[in-house]
Amino acid sequence: VNISAVIIVISVIAGILLVIFISCLCYCCCRCRAYRRAQAKKQGEKWNFQQELKRAEMQNRHSLRTKQREQELESYRIKYGNKNSIHVDYVGVRECKYAKSIDTATAG
Repeated sequence: VNISAVIIVISVIAGILLVIFISCLCYCCCRCRAYRRAQAKKQGEKWNFQQELKRAEMQNRHSLRTKQREQELESYRIKYGNKNSIHVDYVGVRECKYAKSIDTATAG
């Protein structure tokens, strides 16, 4: 057996194994990158869904508070009997002095 032939065969086998190893490494890296992208996309979709839920809950709370304020205003209107004399501000419901004078001026 010639030593140079053995060295050539071993180097060819080592080269083929090196090429196979490098290709496997590249394949695994690409798969890992695609997996991370898919996970990030899922995470983003989940976050968007949660934000939509929070937004819907906030709108529901807002509409509920608006209805409660309208009911409170209506109860004050019924209590005082004058639709123009009740004004709503952020502090609460108060009676307007000027609306009474306008109503009495137009009535008489």
